[in-house]
Amino acid sequence: AMAAEDHKVGFEATTSSIKDMFTTLNAAYDGKRDRKALIIASDRGFRVSVANQERSMYAVAYLDSGMFSKFVCAPAAGASDVRLKVSLHALLQCMTVFGSGVKLESTMMRFAYSDETALVTLHLHENRCTTECEIATFDVTEEDDDEGDDDEGGDAGSARGFGSRLATRGAGAPASAPASASAPAAAGAAAGAAAGAATASKRPRFEKDPTANAWFLATPHTEAGLEAARRQLAAEWEAQQEAIKKQKIEVTYSYWDGSGHRRRMMVPKGATISKFLDWVREDLLKDFPEMRGTSSGDLLFIKEDLIIPGNCSFYDLIASKARGKSGPLFTFAAQDEVRVVDDARVEREDSHPGKVVQRHWYDKNKHVFPASRWELYDPTVNYAERYRVKG
Repeated sequence: AMAAEDHKVGFEATTSSIKDMFTTLNAAYDGKRDRKALIIASDRGFRVSVANQERSMYAVAYLDSGMFSKFVCAPAAGASDVRLKVSLHALLQCMTVFGSGVKLESTMMRFAYSDETALVTLHLHENRCTTECEIATFDVTEEDDDEGDDDEGGDAGSARGFGSRLATRGAGAPASAPASASAPAAAGAAAGAAAGAATASKRPRFEKDPTANAWFLATPHTEAGLEAARRQLAAEWEAQQEAIKKQKIEVTYSYWDGSGHRRRMMVPKGATISKFLDWVREDLLKDFPEMRGTSSGDLLFIKEDLIIPGNCSFYDLIASKARGKSGPLFTFAAQDEVRVVDDARVEREDSHPGKVVQRHWYDKNKHVFPASRWELYDPTVNYAERYRVKG
């Protein structure tokens, strides 16, 4: 005979197909991820009950021991069953680890529980694949025990579950045997209480493993390091952009007063159109006396038939690879007029010199070609959709 201290409380059930078991348990599942199932294992099989907190939903599923090719139940001394509470969602997820549907029919499983570890173990095998899942259990409360005993029916059910109920109360909530209980039953209940207290002390504690490599987890130290790296990269990028803005480019423009007067000027990429027009006015003063009474605000810069706003910079046009109606806005080399050598509706990869005109000239001649084609530049408009590239 096995000594009392060597008696292991738990159960083990083996089946060659988990389809029937999964279907039965899934019928009692309402889809709530936090739903817990009370499992009562006895010689007759499993009784699985699920209830919500308000007790407005209560489902019970029975799994007969005949469903399994092997079924062993070893309750605690003085008890007729083994009781535990487990996450039904986790249990169903583990059962379908190889897939659902047809996979359930060919999946074999060993379903076991040991009171020493307080873990439910599922050893699954399908085709040539094998895996093992362990699910932590929850404490069975007195209310859970009463719920299970009520369903058994009558005084006999209460007598069968008495030792287990007493064991789950623990040392903090002692209970005495009823007057109708016999001496052996009281002794069994006491043994069950001792076993329950031992089980409670053996329940595993889940905490961080100090040996685990957790380099990928966010910590205050790593977050500070990442933030510092981000600031450094942002500063480097800003410095690179400032260096680019200081680079000079040659801009070919044509002062347009009905005829073109082409000129060239070196300007930094970061200069705005407004600042560029200031320099243009100073450059034109010696050859065009009418510029003396004109400010840069009275001048317009037209590039590829688009009037470029004064707050826009050459850097903005270059960085965004902006395109106009008749060519790119990000290059400023001199080419022939597109309307002279080709179809104005066809966009070319060549860039054409920008025009500088006085605002009052444009207001008087905007109904006349070429001013009739000009319109204000809008960076949100894709002009390439309207003007195809010649090729």
